Parts: sequence; C-alpha cells; structure tokens
Amino acid sequence: MVEDHLAMVFHRFLEGANKIQIYLNGNNISPWDPFSSKEIATQELPPESVLVKDDIVIIQPYILPHHTKLTQIEYEKAAGPKGWLEQQGFYIYRNKRLLVAGSWLHLFGREESSKLARVKLDITNKSDFNWQIDIKKYKCKTPTGINKYT
Repeated sequence: MVEDHLAMVFHRFLEGANKIQIYLNGNNISPWDPFSSKEIATQELPPESVLVKDDIVIIQPYILPHHTKLTQIEYEKAAGPKGWLEQQGFYIYRNKRLLVAGSWLHLFGREESSKLARVKLDITNKSDFNWQIDIKKYKCKTPTGINKYT
C-alpha cells in the first residue's frame, strides 16, 4: 500500500522537530517508526560510530517488545507493513530517508528468534559509491569488508 510505504520511508521527516506533512488523497500520512522507540518496553542500545571505507556509519540496535508487553493494536502496528519476520534486520538511512527496510544484507538469515531485532544504520551521501546506492535511492549493497564488523 502506498500510504504504508510513504509512512515507512519518510517517517523521520514526518516526526520530531521541523517535521513535514505528506498527504495522500487528502489524508495526512502518519509516520511508522520501525523501532517502536516510543514504546516503554523497547530496548534501545547505545549507538556506535564505525568507519566504513572513508565514511562514518552510525549503528544503533533496538530490541522491540515481546507481544506480551503490547496491546494487540500496538503489536500489529509495530510488526510493520510486511510483518514481524520480514521487517527484522538492518534499516539503512541516508540523510534521514529510509533506503533499506528490514534486511540482514546477506550476512544472516531471517529467523523467528531474531524477529524483534532491528538495527538502524545512518550513512551520508558521501557513502553512495561505497554502498552502491542506485539512482532511485531504493537499493544498496554492503561495502566490501563490512562483515568484519558483525
């Protein structure tokens, strides 16, 4: 659904200071935070800055709440547009815009045991070549040697 996609890709623009509004067919789009960062039971681990090639990547892991810590509505919203299993993994942002939503980048497989794990990676436009970001800003590939950080 287009609304879900826009809510996910641009959620960091739709919330916080200097937020913008996006309308689709006259309806204001509400952001979808893949990290459920406002949920009290979400575990937000400390961010870490890592030098990858010639740019700093900020990595911040989150462990989302177990379903017993959420209402049914909160649980369904936190699952995301593709569900818990498909939304686990890395979320790669370039200047606040989501490029990759829930992928282990061929480093790990999707597992039921890791469905609550989501990791935010912030890169800059300086990283476009290293991450092989396509012109549509829709896909990227991990730089050579990134697996040494896992």
